[in-house]
Parts: sequence; structure tokens; C-alpha cells
Amino acid sequence: MPSDRRRFNGHPDQVVLARQFVVSALAEDSTIREVARLLVSEVTTNALRHTASGTAGEGFRVGYELREDRLRVEVDDAGARTTPQRRAHDLEAPGGRGLELLDALASRWGTLGGPEGRVVWFELDLGTSPSRAHHPSSSERDR
Repeated sequence: MPSDRRRFNGHPDQVVLARQFVVSALAEDSTIREVARLLVSEVTTNALRHTASGTAGEGFRVGYELREDRLRVEVDDAGARTTPQRRAHDLEAPGGRGLELLDALASRWGTLGGPEGRVVWFELDLGTSPSRAHHPSSSERDR
């Protein structure tokens, strides 16, 4: 069961490195490769935009665990006063859809933590098309 964890600096150019880090664990022909790439990008970008991870001297950590039946990804950020929540957005707005993408594409996802630091995690089932995401409470988080 391959797994790894890495820290990234709090700069936008680190998002591509985080994507490459996770996707490199997947086979080239993996059915979830592009979905994993998109969701890692969304979650790490959100960490930079909406938490202290994007401030000077801060950063975020990305970890993954590739199991026989699923990929689990966790992004640890530096915290924020607010919890992740959907925003109303204009249909032509370039952003604001990250949580909607998690709902639509992840098999499961959730958050833990608070103002001092938060983990946003998601899982993608291997070999099956994603079903509607299940966003459990933090007490349902499994490892």
C-alpha cells in the first residue's frame, strides 16, 4: 500500500508540484488519474486562497495513500477562521466551484480541524466510476 506525505511552500506555483506528487503514484492508464489531478489542484488552491497557508512563511502538506480499492488524499492547511463552504457564484465566474467538484467527483470527502489548521480529504474508488460523494462528519473519518 504505497503512501507518502510532503510539505509544499505557500506559493501558487506549488499547486502543480502537489498534483504531480499525487498523480505520480497512479498508473499512466489509471481511470482516476485525471480526476485526482483536478481534485488535488482544487483542494490545494483552496488552501492557498482561503487559509493562512497562502501567507508568507506558511505552506501546506499533501499526503496520499493508495490502497487496493481506493486513493485517499489529505491536504493539511494552516487554518482559517471560517470552514469550507459553497459560495454563490456567477455562472461565468472562473472560480468558486471547488466543493461542488468534490461532491460530484470524489467517492467520499470531508474536513477536520479548525482555525489553527484543517485537513480536507477525499477518496477516489479505483476501477469504478465515481458515485455521488458522501461528505461524512469528522467522527466518521477512517484511516
